[in-house]
Amino acid sequence: MKKILFTCLVIALSMTACAQRPQQAKSDDAAVNAILEKEHEAQQPLNDEAERISKEMRTLSSNPTAENQARMKVLGQKMDSLMTVMKTRLIQFCKDNRDNAAPAYLLAEDGNYYYLEFDELGEVLDSTTAYYDHELMAKPKKLYASQKKRQPGRPFAELTMQDLDGKTVRLSDYAGKGKYVLVDFWASWCGPCRAEMSTVVKSYARFKDKGYEVIGVSFDKQAEAWKEAVKALGMTWPQMSDLKGWDCAAQEAYGVYSIPSNVLLSPEGVIVAHDLRGEDLIKKLEEIF
Repeated sequence: MKKILFTCLVIALSMTACAQRPQQAKSDDAAVNAILEKEHEAQQPLNDEAERISKEMRTLSSNPTAENQARMKVLGQKMDSLMTVMKTRLIQFCKDNRDNAAPAYLLAEDGNYYYLEFDELGEVLDSTTAYYDHELMAKPKKLYASQKKRQPGRPFAELTMQDLDGKTVRLSDYAGKGKYVLVDFWASWCGPCRAEMSTVVKSYARFKDKGYEVIGVSFDKQAEAWKEAVKALGMTWPQMSDLKGWDCAAQEAYGVYSIPSNVLLSPEGVIVAHDLRGEDLIKKLEEIF
């Protein structure tokens, strides 16, 4: 069965994010396959364009010069626009096929549900549909539940990890201490994270003396790669990691299934926003300060 919406390359660098890649779902139902194949064919031009952009971004990320990072930002904007079209089509497909199991398979294929926003995921998780109780909906439901953990109004979840010197540190060492804290989830191997870091550096330089702190939470496994990236990218704020990659404690605590990602905490340690990317981060901080 052909892949739909997000190719393996897009899974690696879609929406300028790095994400885990779930297995592709397949149906034994001929009627469901017929519906899916029709959608596959209609989506193929978008899929091809996403693959082209992702391939170029991955090449550029291997050599993060200033010029290449600028180009990655442009490509990231194109990818975001393309993904908006793809997500809109996915949501409409679920609405149009609420009386059969096809949406369950389409949502599961290469983890398409990962790329829906919280409200969008809630929209397709309609308990009145024929596909809602399908076994393939277990993971989308789990993701939705985990995303609730980083919605505005919730108190921060504790993280206990090690800093760059191997010392045990806790998020509570910084959160809820009177400053706005950006908890930034990233990894040295994630090209989009590296491209996004220039904006975080900019935010830190502008607002660190006004009551703003950044805490880097790395999804790395290799300590040296983590340390080298921190230095190379000019990340002068506190860092923490358990060096467990995608098994990082932050995944469960904050429902992080793709990076870069972040949550912004109030001085009291309450989540006020999440996934502030690019200029959205700067604008939010300008509103605050």
